[in-house]
Amino acid sequence: VTAVDTAGFESAPSPEGAHIVSGIFDDPGTPTIPRTPYISRVYPNPFNASTTMDVFIPEIGAIPAPVSVTLFDVTGRAVAIAFEVRLGPGQNSISILAVDRSGQELASGLYIARLRVWQSEFGSAMKLVHLK
Repeated sequence: VTAVDTAGFESAPSPEGAHIVSGIFDDPGTPTIPRTPYISRVYPNPFNASTTMDVFIPEIGAIPAPVSVTLFDVTGRAVAIAFEVRLGPGQNSISILAVDRSGQELASGLYIARLRVWQSEFGSAMKLVHLK
């Protein structure tokens, strides 16, 4: 990726990386539209058998986009894939069961949820508390 200024000077190429272009540009006086996916909320939290996660997906690339959320325990070990789906743009609500990869109920405790879209992680980690 390079940048060209108004005088026609071009910058050196940037290193390769994952980029998402939304096709939406800031217009003075209009509200800012998020350009990256993120987990907007988890409710209820703390939760027992299941909870609901709201995930925002901007209008990016090919839609619907492959999306997954992985749950990690406090040691950083991936204990469950909360969901793997293809989601369209906008706010999406997903139900999550409190089970690990083998289908066993998660132990009570703190878990961290990480969002992946198109194989790249986005947004801040979300803390979830599971109570039996």
